Amino acid sequence: MSLLRTNRVFFDDFFTKEFEKTAKKFNPAINIQEEENNFTLELVVAGIDKELIKLSVEENQLIISAKLEDVEEKKYERKDYHVTSFEKKFLLPKNVNVEKITATQENGILHVSVPKEVKEKLKTEIKIS
Repeated sequence: MSLLRTNRVFFDDFFTKEFEKTAKKFNPAINIQEEENNFTLELVVAGIDKELIKLSVEENQLIISAKLEDVEEKKYERKDYHVTSFEKKFLLPKNVNVEKITATQENGILHVSVPKEVKEKLKTEIKIS
């Protein structure tokens, strides 16, 4: 066996084993944007029905989770992704309106809009006495 072949076998074996250790735990990728009037979260949840995704607010935290039932694993020669139950928690700032949080799911992306509370700017004139 050549050195190149030996290194390739080691490389593939090492990284396959390391990936398999972490692949069992599903952690959806997320993007978070802050805009003037709201925060937007985008989670990659491909393969998860929207009925299985739960959003809640507890103790000033936004909790996004999905509970998937264990299914019998098929035997794969290679498996690059694994979708399982997950839970993500996000600490909410004080200036958000939790009653107006909305979510939609489209093309495997969960879009969550967290509106900021808009406080009216008071303008008043003060007379000098």
